[in-house]
Amino acid sequence: LHRLNKIDITALIKEEFKIIDGYFITSIVMLNHKKVPIGYAIVAADIKEVNSFVNATKATLLEQIYMMILIDVIILLALLFILYLLVKKPIEKLIKAIHGIEHSLKNGDLQELYIENKLEIKNNDEIGIVSKTINTLLKNMTRSFTKIRRINKYSSEYIKAVNAGSIVSRSNPDGIITYVNDTLCKKTGYTKRELIGKPHSIFRHPNTPKKVFKSMWKTIQRGEIYHGLLKNSKKDGTAFYANITIVPIKDEDNNIIEYIALRDDVTELVNSKKELKKNFLTDILTSLGNRFKLLEDIDLNHESYLAIIDIHFFKEVNDFYGYKAGDSVIIDLGDRMFNYFNDSKFDVYRLSGDEFAVRVDRNRITKVKFFDKLNSFTQEIKQRNFKIYDNEITIQLTIGISCNSEKLLNEANIAHKYAKKTNKDVVVYSEEINIDEEYKKNLEWTQEIKSAIEENRIKAFYQPIVNTYDDSIEKYETLIRLIKRDGEEISPYFFLDIAKKTRLYKELTKIVVTQAFKKFSGTKYDFSINLSAEDIMLHNVSDWLFDLAYEHEVNEQVVIEIVESEGIESFDMMDSFIRSAKTCGMKIAIDDFGTGYSNFEYLIKLNTDFLKIDGSLIKEIDSDEKIYSVVETIVEFAKKNDIKTIGEFVSSESLYKKIKELDIDYGQGYFLGKPNAELQ
Repeated sequence: LHRLNKIDITALIKEEFKIIDGYFITSIVMLNHKKVPIGYAIVAADIKEVNSFVNATKATLLEQIYMMILIDVIILLALLFILYLLVKKPIEKLIKAIHGIEHSLKNGDLQELYIENKLEIKNNDEIGIVSKTINTLLKNMTRSFTKIRRINKYSSEYIKAVNAGSIVSRSNPDGIITYVNDTLCKKTGYTKRELIGKPHSIFRHPNTPKKVFKSMWKTIQRGEIYHGLLKNSKKDGTAFYANITIVPIKDEDNNIIEYIALRDDVTELVNSKKELKKNFLTDILTSLGNRFKLLEDIDLNHESYLAIIDIHFFKEVNDFYGYKAGDSVIIDLGDRMFNYFNDSKFDVYRLSGDEFAVRVDRNRITKVKFFDKLNSFTQEIKQRNFKIYDNEITIQLTIGISCNSEKLLNEANIAHKYAKKTNKDVVVYSEEINIDEEYKKNLEWTQEIKSAIEENRIKAFYQPIVNTYDDSIEKYETLIRLIKRDGEEISPYFFLDIAKKTRLYKELTKIVVTQAFKKFSGTKYDFSINLSAEDIMLHNVSDWLFDLAYEHEVNEQVVIEIVESEGIESFDMMDSFIRSAKTCGMKIAIDDFGTGYSNFEYLIKLNTDFLKIDGSLIKEIDSDEKIYSVVETIVEFAKKNDIKTIGEFVSSESLYKKIKELDIDYGQGYFLGKPNAELQ
């Protein structure tokens, strides 16, 4: 106790413990029930015991610290292992896969990119998501590369095909050649070394206008594709025609980096076209220019004089001696005209049948000399006979002349008709001979036709064609009618010839054909439409006729009646049209056979299905034995050649009995049925 008295309680409380005389002394605060300090308790322990306790506590604490460190190390190693398994190893696999992708890309092995580098996905964690994304990318890349390879393959095949089938060259934006294929070298005679580095103008033909090339350059420099037919020049100077397409090639900034030119050699086609045009404009019998050639020459040279010439009473020559003899007279007259007028001042034409024309440039000859030349020719023809078989005949010419360039052909026709009407050798057009009333009537009818077209008053009528074996209506002929404003039905006799002299004729043909196709679509009947040689050879009806027939599904019901009496200028063109029509399913009939300039050879050449015997013969077969014999001969010829016959103008029962007696296959006429807007 006396030691405790030495203790400074205040300092003890403040310092928490003291060591005095080998004792460890500390104080403990004492609280009442209200947690208020009421005093201190002094505790003392032998310092040795305290040290022993402290050392034991230290030892225990160290053991615990070592244990915690060991546990932490183990946990850290475990975490590192887990990180290796879950992060590092997948990342290494990703890196390895990326190296594999890089290797595949470098080696160009793109088709198997996905299969060879596909990542295995075990977990749906972040690495799994990344792997899945890479797999998707690889799959899309593989597809894209496959498409690109396919496109490249196609492109190379296309290029191969273009090189094999076309004449190909490439040039820089300045037109300097950078590439040519073998076909171009073969076509032009140049070597690649001679062409590469040269301007494209090396192929320019001197006859091609410079404005053509200026237009071409303007087009391609605008970045547009150029198409055109150009006359090119080979190395040896000879020409060839090329259908050329020039394509500007642009970079990603839309700048032109080069031009590719593709050519097709169309020299044969151009030459064939020229030959075809020549045939189209040439009379096949005499080799003179035909009506189309005359019209073309008048358009090219308005300053002309014109004479229309025919043989007086030529029909009698045909009827008496036959058509072959008639042909020989036509050929002989054509030769004489060509030889007589054969200088640079005159052109000679055969218009149709026995009708010829002579045209001259009015700037090269006076009117008086032109008249004198024609009069001299008529006198020469009268003095020099024409030989037919063992006979010699004299022929006379009828000539109509016009000197008015504005109405050249029309006035020459009027003068020629007037000469025939008045039985004169030569008539020069003048106002006195112009049949004013007829001319006025033509103008009135022209206006009436125009109005009828505009007001939908051109109508198709249909006349039945009867099978003579069972009296049934098997087909119809399509006929044109003009309906006047008061309802009167006008026959084509009054207006069709006038329409042919204007541009309205083709439009009338289209209107009637279209109405007929609509009328017979879905019916059981065949039906015929009338087309002239002019329709076929001048108006190009095939451009729309066949398409329209297919559209209305009537192509196998259509019979095309070709008006034979107008003659056929070009058998090649007519034959081509007929072949196309038959391929389409249509049939062919020759109309009005037996009048005019008929020729049995036409029927064989044109591969005819039907022969319509003209009404002028049919209406006489019950009263004229000679005509009956003529018709009988026509029918026998037709049957031997498997051609069906149709008798026109059957106006009575007696005529119908006669055509049955003659074994004519079909009959047509008012006795059997009148033309009507509706089918019977």
